[in-house]
Amino acid sequence: MAHNPNKHKRGSISMAHAGRDTGGSQFFLCFVDLPHLDGEHTVFGKITNAEGLNVLDKIKQGDMIESVVFSPSL
Repeated sequence: MAHNPNKHKRGSISMAHAGRDTGGSQFFLCFVDLPHLDGEHTVFGKITNAEGLNVLDKIKQGDMIESVVFSPSL
């Protein structure tokens, strides 16, 4: 497995999985630093500005994500 230098820091976006070859379309947002997940799940993106972090702070359990905007670089 390749080493992923990206860490589970506040604002990171990571792929959820239940073991080898189980990655799918589930992902999660890190509301706080989660270093115990480094090396277990794959960080593939991050929120890069204060406006985005303010939106993250407003998300509550059960909220539906209606739209997402991706930029090409981490």
